[in-house]
Amino acid sequence: MKRIVKALLILLGVLIGAYLVATLLINIHGERELQKALARAEAQGISMDWSDYVPDPIPNEENLYALPEWERFWNKKYKFSQTDNSLSKTVSFLYPEDWRTGNLFPERWFAHKQKQYKNRLGLDLNDEAAVWGQVDQELAPYREDLDALVQTAWSRSGFQLPYDGSESPFMFPLLSFGQMRNFGRALCLDGILALQASDTERAFGSLQTLGRISALNSDAPFVTSQMASQVIFHNNFMPLFYSGLHDGLWSDEQLAWAENYLGDIHYLERTFWSVRSEMAAIYSAWNEWLDWDMVQMFTDCEGRPPNSAEAFGLNLAPDGYVKANLAKVLEGHEILVSSFNPETGSFDPEIMKAYNQFDEELDENAGIFYALAAMTIGVFDGSVSYALSCDAYARMGAIACALERYKLAEHTYPDNLNILAPTWMADIPGDPAADGAPFHYEVVDNRAAYRLWSLGGNRLDDGGIVALEDSGSKVRNDAGDWVFPYPKAPNQG
Repeated sequence: MKRIVKALLILLGVLIGAYLVATLLINIHGERELQKALARAEAQGISMDWSDYVPDPIPNEENLYALPEWERFWNKKYKFSQTDNSLSKTVSFLYPEDWRTGNLFPERWFAHKQKQYKNRLGLDLNDEAAVWGQVDQELAPYREDLDALVQTAWSRSGFQLPYDGSESPFMFPLLSFGQMRNFGRALCLDGILALQASDTERAFGSLQTLGRISALNSDAPFVTSQMASQVIFHNNFMPLFYSGLHDGLWSDEQLAWAENYLGDIHYLERTFWSVRSEMAAIYSAWNEWLDWDMVQMFTDCEGRPPNSAEAFGLNLAPDGYVKANLAKVLEGHEILVSSFNPETGSFDPEIMKAYNQFDEELDENAGIFYALAAMTIGVFDGSVSYALSCDAYARMGAIACALERYKLAEHTYPDNLNILAPTWMADIPGDPAADGAPFHYEVVDNRAAYRLWSLGGNRLDDGGIVALEDSGSKVRNDAGDWVFPYPKAPNQG
């Protein structure tokens, strides 16, 4: 028995010694790799001090988020943010994709919902008036607060959640994402209903407020803020803007405002800017990992913590393990930052390929040692593509405004875009998917209509053809062209 105990003690000692040696080697390796990553970041001019990115607090009297109407709107549990049974939610999810193909009443999307709504509401989804009547009814309880927010949005200089520095840099901006997304949906649908009622001024107020909310979020140095800004722009601002353009309802003055607003959008640049702040946020949290509850730190944004085995491993991980993973994450971010070209407002596709290859190799070869890095990196390639498409649609939208203003004055469309400058546009914006080269434009039907498109995510000219996913219900960002649909208003030939 003593021999067994002795053998077990020797084995335990060997295991402890091996663990200590392994921990020492891991710590040395992790520290060395982290210092290399920090040196590369410094060479790129990237501050790794999180406090450099946290914005100064906005006084309540200047903070749009502090408005009591905003709190009331959210506390009412806006219906389609809480349940799939709301028709408003269904419509709000469909519009962001359908407007890009010029289809403003997406019947094909409603086919699978027809039975559900007919049984529950007695509603025929092929009846456009009935559908919008139901949406109007669902918006009614929130309209007073929406009106108040529209009236006061321009009196506030910022949009900021309270932040005292104690929360995880990853988590606190996420708190506002759902609120802003639901607010954007409600305001977009309310604006479209106003257009249908020929209340253009109300619709334009909604449009301006969506632009204001999107712009204020774009000013914040957080990836989630950039996401919220782009989602509000792409999913809410653009469908409402295009609805008015489609029906020829915007005045010259309103088109001039939209042209200026759209021409000042630079989402890709802001996305790359926020990657820098994300690096500092990651470094701030991971570098002080012993002061954090690792289980809480890796709880995802929906509140799901790691499983028990993952939690045990996280809390036993040596410093060097976390530092090595941190260094790997920073390495990927550094590749991404270097791909942005500020002169063209676009990115180098070859460097982006290197980033994607880095991400793929990390996923394939991460094993246990780089498991945390593999969990963290790889989210930005989609963000970059989305930001690029938003920039392209914004610039085409600005051109479309100038084209409509030209049409109002000349009763036809110009033969080429250069005619628009300088009377209708100071400068003609270039295609960010083509490194600033001109957008493709051609007039058709004896100059009564036009075609306008960007090269799209594949950076190839596909002749102005939109590529849809296999379901036929969503525009692809990685194939085909990004097309600004010609606004087929009744009074435009």
